[in-house]
Amino acid sequence: MVKRTEGWTVVGLMDVLFGPRKLEPLAHDVAEARKRVDYLREVPDDDSVRTQLSRLSREIVREADGRQLTTEGDFASELAGLARRRYWDEPELERLALGYGRLDRMVQVRIDQLTRLMAAGRNPE
Repeated sequence: MVKRTEGWTVVGLMDVLFGPRKLEPLAHDVAEARKRVDYLREVPDDDSVRTQLSRLSREIVREADGRQLTTEGDFASELAGLARRRYWDEPELERLALGYGRLDRMVQVRIDQLTRLMAAGRNPE
C-alpha cells in the first residue's frame, strides 16, 4: 500500500471516498422517511409531517442519484412522486410504508456490499 506521511493508505482513502460511510446519510434519510410514514398511518392529517416526508423524499432521490445508485434512485423517485400528493388514502400510505421498507433494505444491501468490498481490499489473499 501507498502510505502518506499523514497515515493515509490507498485503501483508507478509497474507504473514505467510496466506502459504506458515504451511504450513511442516505440510509439515515430513508429511516427518517419510514418513521414519518409510520406516524402518518396513525395521524394521517398532520400536514407538517406530510410536508417533511415530501421534502425528505426529494432529498433521498437527490442523494441516490448523486451516488449513481440507479436502481435505488428510480425506486425512490416513484416514492417521491407518491409523497408529493396532497392527500393519501390507506392503500397509498401502505404503499409508502412498504416502499420505504424496501428502499431501506436496498440501501442496506449496498452498504453490506461496500463493507465486504472494502474488507477484501484490506485483506487481499
